[in-house]
Amino acid sequence: MKKLSIVGILSLLAFGCGDDDDRDTRPMLMDSGTIMLPDSGTTEMDSGTTTPEECRAQPQPLPAAALPRCAAETLTCYMNAATNEARQACLNDDPTPPLEGQISCNLCTILQLVACGAANGCDAQWGDFNCCAEACDTQACVDACDLDPFIACLNGTGTACQGAFLSCFPS
Repeated sequence: MKKLSIVGILSLLAFGCGDDDDRDTRPMLMDSGTIMLPDSGTTEMDSGTTTPEECRAQPQPLPAAALPRCAAETLTCYMNAATNEARQACLNDDPTPPLEGQISCNLCTILQLVACGAANGCDAQWGDFNCCAEACDTQACVDACDLDPFIACLNGTGTACQGAFLSCFPS
């Protein structure tokens, strides 16, 4: 069996928060770093054996029992950050221990946004990217998969996924 790690698959996810001032405080994920998205709970798989139905399956949000995954101060940091790099640093520096050693604050926001985007009309674009990535056996191959159509679609959902992002934080 070949190991397949989808690492660093999301370099940009953004959506508007609906504020009208000139400062850009939209939740935005930039340069998400190393992300491990296991296939069905494991990273062991035969590259190229995932069926189109499996790789196009609708991603599900994290269960309520797994939330929140981020500290309240992380959201404050994020919303006050002036740059995308500073926003990313806020997510990366969150003090909440990762769930089961894997699901960090940053990964929570990504998983929630991917599931929301797919549920709000971006499922075909996510499926195209995910099927491409699932067929890969190298990171270079994954990096060559086109995520831009999914990002553009997610950006087009407006504030529809704001709640998904915020679900990672305490209310």
